[in-house]
Amino acid sequence: MAKAPNNMGPTLKAPRRRLFGVPALAGTLVLTGLLVLAAATLCRAQEPQADAKQTDAKPAAAAPAHTPRQLEIMATLDKLLAEQNYEQLSKTVAALSDGPGITAGLDWGRARTLEGASLVVPLLYAALLWRTAAQNPQYAEMRQTSGLMASYAVLVMAADSPKCADKSAPEHQIASIIPVYKPLLAAVAKLPEAQRKKIADIAISLEQRLAPKRGNDAYLCRFGLQEHIDTAKKYGDKAYEEVPAKPGQVGRQMQLRTDMSYAPKFRPREQWEPEQAAARSHFQELLSTTLSTLGEQARTSAAKP
Repeated sequence: MAKAPNNMGPTLKAPRRRLFGVPALAGTLVLTGLLVLAAATLCRAQEPQADAKQTDAKPAAAAPAHTPRQLEIMATLDKLLAEQNYEQLSKTVAALSDGPGITAGLDWGRARTLEGASLVVPLLYAALLWRTAAQNPQYAEMRQTSGLMASYAVLVMAADSPKCADKSAPEHQIASIIPVYKPLLAAVAKLPEAQRKKIADIAISLEQRLAPKRGNDAYLCRFGLQEHIDTAKKYGDKAYEEVPAKPGQVGRQMQLRTDMSYAPKFRPREQWEPEQAAARSHFQELLSTTLSTLGEQARTSAAKP
């Protein structure tokens, strides 16, 4: 049986190891717009302040924002993103397990998201925030930021899907992504109504503010039917690779090879822009329905013996 490539970059699983050395969480979701994203994530730990007495000592030089190792981590993530190597990008983020490494991953995810990077970036950022909060109770507030990022990603999928020439591509991506991020969105659904509305409002504001920075997204517009056809035509008999069978699967399992050089096609602005505007007009309804559905599913699952 032929399968689509394993393109699901984000993952919520990673080595369970207590986090040490991650700076404290600053700010809460009471802020609005882009300020909340910058304030509700990790900030640098402050140096102990000296006595207020006046001295002749020269002020110490400011510590560098990132260590050489952290800069190397972020450069690696940038390289994998540019190569469209989404699977390895996901694995690299998931493998970050100590304080400096996770801080580098979070700083990278926040910075690239604010730059309007590919959908895969806020998804990975949300997953890393969620994992950090799950493993470290002192950073529990990161769950809300994680839910905010997941909500933003839902809106990006709705807003930017009309850009894809192959409509089956975003449909496939959305169907693959939502189940993985169900716990993050369900957590938002469980919040009091005022908090839930605040997160929805911020996610909508964030999408609109970052929209001009977001270009054509290969991640969102890949892995559809057209890429399947094009890859099969390009590689012929070598288009499919055998992969190990999963529990419950019978017979040989064949998977379409991933061509990292594949360039999806995009529609012209005059075609997708009206559809994007129409999608935005339903953002409140989209998030409300999504969160309500996932919240109800979570309650039903919890009620089962």
